[in-house]
Amino acid sequence: LDECSRCLGYAASEYLLDGNVLNKGILEQSLEIMARMGLDDQCEWTWLKNKTQIAIRFNKVYDRFTKYRRDYAIVGECLPYPQFLKQLRKSELFIDYKPVRFNSGLAKAYVLDHSAILKCCDISGFDSTDAVPLT
Repeated sequence: LDECSRCLGYAASEYLLDGNVLNKGILEQSLEIMARMGLDDQCEWTWLKNKTQIAIRFNKVYDRFTKYRRDYAIVGECLPYPQFLKQLRKSELFIDYKPVRFNSGLAKAYVLDHSAILKCCDISGFDSTDAVPLT
């Protein structure tokens, strides 16, 4: 019985969760796609508080995100912008919506908890300074 339980757990992790232990929600999937899109660190996102928080201007990003999904035939649910923001504000990722200094100037942005994001999804594409140099 223990062996069956172990095999079921393995199958669920490998085949249903793509090798992860957590099921990614729509917010996490969206953030991963945005990281792959390559957001502009001059005016669309920035680090705050020594990389413990990330600020994103979803009003500048979301339309391009939905177009990117269509252009690259990325399947899965895509929420309308107001619904996305509503879910974001209720999530454990959300910290605040406030004015943030970007390289392009001051603008309102959604501030998210970087460590909470890292627990549930891969957004390494946001930070090009973390890239491993080619040798």
